[in-house]
Amino acid sequence: LSDVVDEDLLMQELRAKLLAMEEDMYVFSGVSEEISFSDLNNFFIDGNNLVLIFSKYEIAPGAVGIVSIKFDISAVEPR
Repeated sequence: LSDVVDEDLLMQELRAKLLAMEEDMYVFSGVSEEISFSDLNNFFIDGNNLVLIFSKYEIAPGAVGIVSIKFDISAVEPR
């Protein structure tokens, strides 16, 4: 992942998305502050998008299932 994206940019974007999801009670409270770049092990690139995949229970209650979060890769690639 570090070969494809800027770690700081991705984490900034990810934390913003997770914080919005926390406010909607979609993910566990505080997950946006607890997650680190080394936690991002499951991902794929789909066209111009980077998609992060989180397993059931990893960042949200089991009823939510698998969580995927999509980013425009141009917003998080190294400059």
